[in-house]
Amino acid sequence: LNAHTIDSYGLFTLSIFIASLLELHTFGKVSYFNSNSGEHKDELEEHIIKVSSKISYFVLMVVVFIIWAVSEYRNGEEDMTNIPLMLVFCATVITLPLVQFFVSKRYR
Repeated sequence: LNAHTIDSYGLFTLSIFIASLLELHTFGKVSYFNSNSGEHKDELEEHIIKVSSKISYFVLMVVVFIIWAVSEYRNGEEDMTNIPLMLVFCATVITLPLVQFFVSKRYR
């Protein structure tokens, strides 16, 4: 942050942090750090996960297409880090918890 730039590790850390905050706010727990995956989910939580999974797939496809189009048609710099690929990876981490958050708001 002192150099006013964020590298790929910073983007990944930020995406994990945002995904964890959204999941904590949506379900009241964070499954990334919880080793007890055998606990039972209620019907509303299962429905939210099912609906948001379907929506997040299409949202992710649109995000990937936009990032590809921007990186393909801009004036390329050959010796830069592959930031578009890292943004796609970070989008895969953030998309599902974000959609679950908005779907859960619809049912509350």
